[in-house]
Amino acid sequence: MKKACAFKTIQNIYWDNWGRYVVAFPNGGVYIGTVHYNDSGEIQAITARSPIYDVKDDVDMECIEILEIKEEL
Repeated sequence: MKKACAFKTIQNIYWDNWGRYVVAFPNGGVYIGTVHYNDSGEIQAITARSPIYDVKDDVDMECIEILEIKEEL
């Protein structure tokens, strides 16, 4: 199951860009993502599109605060 979510970054989120770590989500921003649940109904991962690189990938859940989980996708 997948649901839309809004999250706020509590620290910069870095992604690997061909061996170089770059900021994909700056600290303090609010973004829209997708919550992915496992079969037990627990959050397995959150994915989002970087506002800087226009690429969608996993977001480090230790670097965010989930503000709202919305409708099922």
